[in-house]
Amino acid sequence: MESSNVPSGKGEGTTTSLSLGDVHLTPSTLGQMFARLIPRILVLYLTSLIVHTAASSEGDIRLITEDSPSPFMGRVEIFHDDQWGTVCDDIWDDDDATVVCRQLGMSDVGTATCCGRFGQGDDPIWLDNVACIGSEDDLSSCPHSGFGQENCGHSEDAGVICTDIRLTNILEGRVQVYFDENWIPILDNTWDAIDATVVCRQLGINSLAPVGSSSNVSIAQMDSPSICGVHCDGTERSLNECISSGWGSSDCDQYKIASARCYTVRLNSRSGRPNEGSVEIFYASYWGSICDDYWDDTDATVVCRELGIGEFGTATHESSLGKGSGRFWLDDVQCLGNESTIFDCQHGGLAIHDCSRTETAGAVCFNATPSEPVNQVDQTTTTPAYRPNHHVGTTLTACIASVLFIGLLIAVIYLTYNVRQHRRALDQLTSVRSDDVTKGTHASATIQPTQVSPNCYVNKQEEDDVYEVADVPGRH
Repeated sequence: MESSNVPSGKGEGTTTSLSLGDVHLTPSTLGQMFARLIPRILVLYLTSLIVHTAASSEGDIRLITEDSPSPFMGRVEIFHDDQWGTVCDDIWDDDDATVVCRQLGMSDVGTATCCGRFGQGDDPIWLDNVACIGSEDDLSSCPHSGFGQENCGHSEDAGVICTDIRLTNILEGRVQVYFDENWIPILDNTWDAIDATVVCRQLGINSLAPVGSSSNVSIAQMDSPSICGVHCDGTERSLNECISSGWGSSDCDQYKIASARCYTVRLNSRSGRPNEGSVEIFYASYWGSICDDYWDDTDATVVCRELGIGEFGTATHESSLGKGSGRFWLDDVQCLGNESTIFDCQHGGLAIHDCSRTETAGAVCFNATPSEPVNQVDQTTTTPAYRPNHHVGTTLTACIASVLFIGLLIAVIYLTYNVRQHRRALDQLTSVRSDDVTKGTHASATIQPTQVSPNCYVNKQEEDDVYEVADVPGRH
């Protein structure tokens, strides 16, 4: 690229241009280029606004699952006044949750959660005192106090669970299935960990190897509807695919209610790399950490294989990959290396520890060689199958709109500059021509024919603007 002075016309001086090979870019050509780009920029800008509006419309609902073990569970947020906000849990119940789940297209039944169980938001609290009857098509149609009319804190953020199976305490407790508009228990004397694992899978646990433990509670014969004698082989995606003696029966022979506890593990990556992070466990409805006492590469390898993100693991200590979340759930973990889950390893007992936040265990996962880190399925997204990550979509469309607006502004500036340059040049040309006409008129009005003798002629000297009478040689 080089700069040159290109003549712009006789008597008009020169115009600065940029040379790109054989192409010269002057303010005139730049103005023409941007003038042609303006319609395209306008189209792109309007398109981005349409996409932004389509991605997030008034009254839209989403689930934030960053503190949830499952994409079917999360904090409820509603879109209003071009901004996402949370819902307060005052009088929040299953009817409200059902409307949310139906609006999301996830299920026809929902279970309400309260008290910021799935994390606390930092956006406005848009709704309070929501009182749906359960048949509404969307949450904003339910009676409420009015958008922005609330007396809550984010510790009261409402959440939902959108599945037709549930445990009485999020991921542990008695198993209940939604059948014939009722939540009914499972009665089974042979209920085991394989059956419980299917329950965990149906609840949407993201771990590639969901683990369920089971327990039976002795009770008297139940006259209310229940599910009798479920038997799973462990490959099913839901209890509906398992063999059972009867659904909705009121005369089951079994006298024990099936219970389950679902575990899941994740790497909380502070660096953003999906194959490393502090090791965290979802237990008793909350995420917690592992203490690094006795923590070694064998333990890390079990975690990596359980997550399905690597065949080998390297242990980290002293919170080098982050301090983790919540309380410490495990300490003194000692794996042999052949366990299918970290819970199968020897440890000091759930929630029993003597550690501080500087002792959080971490792991780095690899394939056959340390140079081949593998990807981990993102476990902290926004309602994956039903409402794609709107934070990303909203931010992306806003960035696109900003870039296009800046481009449009630059184009207008260049076009304005070009018009002014042309106008200035036209004014200068008009002024020059006016001066020439004025001078010509003045000369014709003042110069009179000069009477000279036959022996003389008129010699005009332009440089002195003087007319002289000179003798003609040889004629005096």
